[in-house]
Amino acid sequence: MSAHNDSTVHETSFTTFGDDVGKKDGDYGSIDRTAPTPGRPRYVAVEVVGLLYFTNTYYLIYHQQFYLRERAKLEYDVNHLSESLMNNSTDRENTIQAKATTDLILITLCLILPASLTTLLVGGLSDVFGRKMLMYLSLTGAMIYCINMIIVVRYSLSVYFLCIGAVLHGLGGYFATMMTALFSTVADITEPGDRRSWRMILLSFILFLASALGASISGIWIDRAGYLQPLYLSIALCIASLFVVIIFIPETHQAAKSKHVLKENLSIIKQGFNFYFAPSKTRTLVGLCLMTFITSFSVGFTKQMILNLFLLTSPFFWSTTHITLYSALRVLLSWFVILLTTGCLRRVMSAISLTLVGVLSNIVSLVLIATSTNDPMIYIAGVAGVYAQATGPLMRGFMSSLASPDQQGAVFCVLDLSEMVSTAVFTVAGGLIYAATLAIFPGFVFIALALILLFVAVALFIAKRLQDREGDGSID
Repeated sequence: MSAHNDSTVHETSFTTFGDDVGKKDGDYGSIDRTAPTPGRPRYVAVEVVGLLYFTNTYYLIYHQQFYLRERAKLEYDVNHLSESLMNNSTDRENTIQAKATTDLILITLCLILPASLTTLLVGGLSDVFGRKMLMYLSLTGAMIYCINMIIVVRYSLSVYFLCIGAVLHGLGGYFATMMTALFSTVADITEPGDRRSWRMILLSFILFLASALGASISGIWIDRAGYLQPLYLSIALCIASLFVVIIFIPETHQAAKSKHVLKENLSIIKQGFNFYFAPSKTRTLVGLCLMTFITSFSVGFTKQMILNLFLLTSPFFWSTTHITLYSALRVLLSWFVILLTTGCLRRVMSAISLTLVGVLSNIVSLVLIATSTNDPMIYIAGVAGVYAQATGPLMRGFMSSLASPDQQGAVFCVLDLSEMVSTAVFTVAGGLIYAATLAIFPGFVFIALALILLFVAVALFIAKRLQDREGDGSID
């Protein structure tokens, strides 16, 4: 069945999500919130900012994981000198993996918990002060964390000193504030419908391309130069991102003056939550889509975090270069397939149906990884999951199409806040499960993630039935 045009949904949804969403620009002059800039800019280089910022983000994620495992290995060898001579000792590998996983969980929580608070407090303010404020905040936190990592690596300090920079980076919003700023900017400069959906898919492709670049550069450079030198590139990427934002990114929302900043921020946060949870005829549909988005993202993040450690040990013993090149090629293949097929599939399938395909693709990939015992099985698992990365942009575009222009920042604020909280929960749970089952079945955590996605698939099936019944769900 062909999907309906979402411009109809956009027009009718203004009055269904509470807090006077039907009001237009007439209210903007008396409060400190922003109105869409008159005359949408033809092009804003959000993809350039996204490429630079998220290349650095994923670059640091991979660097951090490999560094934590290296430090765990060194610590074990120092404390168990005689045992360390047995390089393939199962007990040694399991102990190192458990230590690296525990440290990774701690540092990830130091990033995500403050970021959740920041996203809650200031994410919606992009609808007040504009989108660039969030970009500056996120870049400042990233710069501080880069400097912190350089100091820790240069002077071989305890890895727990990384928690200081992680907390400060989290207070800058981590990647959530940048995501809110970028996708809100896209919503500012595009009309609801195909153009916005494709622009969000393009931006998502750039972000995943950045993950491929960050991963591959990190692994290759670490293998050749150690852990300190690659961090200087991270500083350079932060500076380049800041330069592009200052010089080339216009503010796509115009702010007015007001004395009621705190009250307005609370109002925006409330508006964002009302969009998802206030009584309306589409509340169930939107709620199911929100659950799909945050669960799929969190599963994907946890899957990649654990997979990197999983491939470093028995029976694979991959090098950092091997792991990062595999990750990069998997991302590029995924987005080649997504961009090649989505345009055709969207003519006969709705966004929810395509998202269901992505979730099922991820389930198959996770099961194959869990049962893998050799390299070819890991490669097959990567191919099986090629459509998994389409779920995020499809759900973002769908939920954005249901919101009015002055709701975009609030909607993405709540979306990214939920994403951060869910990621924190999944990261801790996944890491603990992996550490606890290493000696029994190292792949068990991937089976657990697949089972969670199975419930998501059922939720999407229900959402599709609601979409068909109400005639409300297409982004096409």
